Formats: sequence, C-alpha cells, structure tokens
Amino acid sequence: MTSWTTPSGELPSLLWSSDFSGAIAGNTVTLTSAYKTNGGEMHAVLTVTAGSAGIDFMMPYQAQLVASDGIAYAAQSFSAPRQSLPAGVTGYVVLAFPQAPFGGTIYLEGYNVGTPDVWKAEIPVV
Repeated sequence: MTSWTTPSGELPSLLWSSDFSGAIAGNTVTLTSAYKTNGGEMHAVLTVTAGSAGIDFMMPYQAQLVASDGIAYAAQSFSAPRQSLPAGVTGYVVLAFPQAPFGGTIYLEGYNVGTPDVWKAEIPVV
C-alpha cells in the first residue's frame, strides 16, 4: 500500500510514525499510539511503567499538547484506570485533545510516591 486517504485526509498526516520511549524520575513513558480521529480529536495512548517508588497521577491527568505552531491544548478527555501505579506496574494513559492538529509534544505530569516533587514527561508525537 502506498497511500490511504480517510475522511480526514491522507493517512501520514493522521497517524504517528516515530517510536518514542523515555525515562523520567525513574519511570518509563512510551508512546504506544497517536492518531487524529475523524471527529477532529488527536488521541494518544501512553504506556507508563512505574519505577521503584511507584507513581501517583494528579486526577484528572495533567497533560497538554503543544502543537508545532506553539499553541497549547489541554487534554479534555482521558482514561483514568487508576490514580496510581505501584512500583514495577505498567498501565495505560489515554488522552484526547479536541481540535488539536496532529503532532507536537505531549507533556504529562505525575509524581513519585513519597515525594512532593512533580515530574513532567515530554513525549514527541511525529
């Protein structure tokens, strides 16, 4: 297949194409999926693995997308399967950014159990 057009446009402009996995404060965040829906939302699925301290998330998730034009979009809907991840446990964070263009950088905030310091993961979506 060399191309695919959807009701929202050409597939390469609607679906992520670069893998990302990074460490922040002893935890691992991986971009599992990102895509633009026909309804105009950009969705992102992150896989988060807690380090040795475990993770607490602020609820609702504190996440934003900064698009390539510099405009910031707050996550408006999300999955909240749990507010925390015990040490070594992996979970998914699903975020939706209404009316956001596809691509940019997602910032997700959390903090390690037992510490007051907030960390901010920076996840490129390209």
